[in-house]
Amino acid sequence: MRKIILLLTLVQTTSILSAQNQEWLSYDLDSIISIEMPNDVFELDTIAQGMRMYQIYSHTENATFIAQRALFEKENQNEDLSKLPYDLKSLKEQYNGVINGISSGIPYELESKELIEKDKYKGYRLKFKDSLNNPTYEVEFYLLNKHLYSFFYVGLENFDTNEKDLFFNSIEINTDQKISQYLGKAQSYRIGYVFGKYFFYILIFGVTIYFIARKKKK
Repeated sequence: MRKIILLLTLVQTTSILSAQNQEWLSYDLDSIISIEMPNDVFELDTIAQGMRMYQIYSHTENATFIAQRALFEKENQNEDLSKLPYDLKSLKEQYNGVINGISSGIPYELESKELIEKDKYKGYRLKFKDSLNNPTYEVEFYLLNKHLYSFFYVGLENFDTNEKDLFFNSIEINTDQKISQYLGKAQSYRIGYVFGKYFFYILIFGVTIYFIARKKKK
């Protein structure tokens, strides 16, 4: 029994050292998020289905690491009409949509989903498995200001938990920046805002017509 424990300890230690011996460097997604990645890192800046997306990714023998930032709402969106979350309940509702979207794009079973917190900001952790119950994907994501930040660890042939933990534990949120997860307005507020805005236009139009009519009478 002691030999088995020693062997398992040796295997685990070797795996940790292998991950640590690779060159991991820190990269900025933007002024808010930074993360560490191993080996050569590549970047992609594109627009997919009308959504602006910036992505960095790298590979090891065992896995692929992906970090991306996607614009969740137009930068010039009127704040009074914003559909971004406005409280924890609406944030969770938005996150449910994100979870369904990610799950539909990953060809493996969603094993678990967990609400997580980093530096007081709420996010989600998703774990996927294959038909043999082997782990395949792990995902974390956070909605900060108007961007969705998502991080993927993909280990289809050899899911290395040490590499995976190094990756996710290196995520840093720059709390010196102004960050909010509740920039939106409730639907009832948005309806009231639209009604009030158009009521004002109708009122101005009515007053204008009234004065034009009076002028013609003179």
